[in-house]
Amino acid sequence: MLGKASSLLSMETTPAHCKSRNRPSGGTSDSPEAMTKSIAITGTSRGLGQALAERFEELGHKVVGGGRTEAAQLSEPVSGRYFKLDVTDADSQQRWWDSVESELGCLPHIVIVNAALINESAPLWEVPVEEFRKVVDVNINGVFLTFHQFLNRWMRSDRKESV
Repeated sequence: MLGKASSLLSMETTPAHCKSRNRPSGGTSDSPEAMTKSIAITGTSRGLGQALAERFEELGHKVVGGGRTEAAQLSEPVSGRYFKLDVTDADSQQRWWDSVESELGCLPHIVIVNAALINESAPLWEVPVEEFRKVVDVNINGVFLTFHQFLNRWMRSDRKESV
């Protein structure tokens, strides 16, 4: 009985947005809280990432963002927090994911890897090698490092949802 009681107690201290939100089969929940998700987004310094973070917050979701510059601090965050993140740096990724978990109290339900870099429009033979390497580093290595850190944490967690 004590095991069951301590299990119930730990559930009560879990933030609402951390609990599994699987829809009941054959329908949807009428409660807005039942569909609230925790969301981690990279590339929230500006553009699409910032717009996504702001819109998800407007919809009532708990958002944690990360971006390369201090501009990653949104002008008027509603419920989320935004931290500096260099997606190409493993140490930066670890610090960011520590902040994500600390802020949310759990791993997010949704991860959006939005950080991206494009080179100046030019014929391939005119693109400097170093510029191309930066594009690959952000767009490929950054995605790998983001999910590498997330999935390692996920596998150690007690979350049961699918990834």
